[in-house]
Amino acid sequence: MKDSDSDSTTSDSDSSSELDVGSKRFNPLKALYSTKLKVPVASARLHDNVSVLESKQNTLGGFAEQYDENRIKQIRAAKNSNKVKVIPADQKPERKFLPEQGPIQYVRPLRHTKNLFMKLEKGYEGPLAMMQTWMQERKRVRVYIRKQSGIRGHVSGVIELFDKHWNMAISDVCET
Repeated sequence: MKDSDSDSTTSDSDSSSELDVGSKRFNPLKALYSTKLKVPVASARLHDNVSVLESKQNTLGGFAEQYDENRIKQIRAAKNSNKVKVIPADQKPERKFLPEQGPIQYVRPLRHTKNLFMKLEKGYEGPLAMMQTWMQERKRVRVYIRKQSGIRGHVSGVIELFDKHWNMAISDVCET
């Protein structure tokens, strides 16, 4: 019986050494689930997880620095003061660039810049150029009209408008 009692005492001591944070045999998994664990420092600061602790220590300058919650608040306040400040709605923002570096005014292009009248102003080449001179001089011209096979007749008049496909608007027309 003594052997079993000594075994249970040994297992109790083994289990207590596994729950002792300062021991080399400390078992963190066992410590998480044990109800017998005693926290070595009663005023120890609790964190959500290890990464939260690590980020706070890095804010202080590493684990060599002593943990101080007030110092962390001071450091974070100093970092936040360097951020962009919100400008009230009634105040215009200050310019931080030279006048020649300012924003460029956007000029909206005209929507219909290519049309028949623009083409007429620009001018044509070849036979269409001759037709343009006749239109500008308001000369009377004769236009032969054809049908599917052969000539249907002709009209004479003054050219008012025409395009690159030889479509014409003619005024003062005599048809024969």
